[in-house]
Amino acid sequence: MFKSLKFIFKIIIFLAVVVLLILGYLGFVPGLSSLFGSDKPRDLGVAYTSADLESFRAKTGVKVDDLPAGLAPAQSLKFSSQVAIKHDFTESELTANLNAGKWKYFPLSDAQVKISNDGLVELSAILHKDHLLGFAQAKNLPAGELSRIQDYLKYLPSDPPIYLRGVASVTDNHVQLNLQQAIVGKVSVPASFFSSEAQAAGGKFLEDWIASVPNFSIHSLTFSEGQLYFDGTYPAEKATSNN
Repeated sequence: MFKSLKFIFKIIIFLAVVVLLILGYLGFVPGLSSLFGSDKPRDLGVAYTSADLESFRAKTGVKVDDLPAGLAPAQSLKFSSQVAIKHDFTESELTANLNAGKWKYFPLSDAQVKISNDGLVELSAILHKDHLLGFAQAKNLPAGELSRIQDYLKYLPSDPPIYLRGVASVTDNHVQLNLQQAIVGKVSVPASFFSSEAQAAGGKFLEDWIASVPNFSIHSLTFSEGQLYFDGTYPAEKATSNN
């Protein structure tokens, strides 16, 4: 009987180790997840420098200011005035701008944007789940859309890496979206999430985001040959609370 109990104990230990390794691979065990690389975004090979950020801001002409720390979401992001923008932006400029944002509720960090010659767009980043609610409140986005997203994310580790791949364009604020692949942490999003209904819902979410920014209007936005082509308007001044 003692041998049987010893054997059962070994089986339990073995299963516990297997479960621990699986959880580490999926990103739920911080130290172990680092060994698997499960807490790092995919490297798309897009590098940037401070010159790329300066170039992006020079093209847009948008002035960026700071607001006092500790503001509630609705007061933490302010826009004013308007500027017309008609420029192309490289993937390095876009990546530099994504990583320059210090707004406390911005949900992405360590981001990269890659644009293929045929217009295929890839995005990798760290997603900060605890910023999403504040982001939605500040942007006045529909609570129902965010609630559905959070229902899925609550089963994933905090701050998971994400990877998105697809094709998108905007004409007169109408978004055409064809998301082809999405990975959150180490979990691939099922193909059912790429149905025509789901794509339309994703497009509507982006349209709501465009509408949430005063004086933000997109006449035309397309991706091609490593660049984003933008023709529209944006607030001339943006101020954020960063703490």
